[in-house]
Amino acid sequence: MTAAHVQRFVTVPTIDQIVDGLLGRGQPKVGYNSTFFYPEAGGFQAIAEALASPLAQRIRLEHAVTEVSAKSRVLRVNGNRSVAYDALISTIPLPELVRLTVDVPTSVQQAAETLAHNRVVTLHVAVHAPATVDPHWMYFPEPQYVFYRASFPSNIDPRLAPRECMSITADCPPV
Repeated sequence: MTAAHVQRFVTVPTIDQIVDGLLGRGQPKVGYNSTFFYPEAGGFQAIAEALASPLAQRIRLEHAVTEVSAKSRVLRVNGNRSVAYDALISTIPLPELVRLTVDVPTSVQQAAETLAHNRVVTLHVAVHAPATVDPHWMYFPEPQYVFYRASFPSNIDPRLAPRECMSITADCPPV
């Protein structure tokens, strides 16, 4: 991902908005993410745990899927063990899931190989200093920056950083 990819997220103000800002008149909420909800406790992990809770007995973690049969609804895990399923929720990237599925039509295999995607390298840092910035996140569409977004999770919830620290996350295209 490059700076060009995030330009659509950076709101370009109108002349009237610029003048209003210079004169100290209220700023409207702009952008696709000017308002959002965040769990009161537990961070985004709380959402995953709430969704998983009713299925806890059926969820299998740390299983490497090595083959999928959609027709017989059987997974091969860790190269040797077969596991039957009624419904499958996969977090495997779609092109890889299609490659692992033995009974996929050729047209689907070919289509999966053409899917566009991006890769992101995310760096998380805790700084032993109080928060010195106000926003939750900022975009950097300019090409001179190696990252395109910086976020400050501890501004959303102070529990997302150790006491007396701030957390910073930088999203970068892979090197």
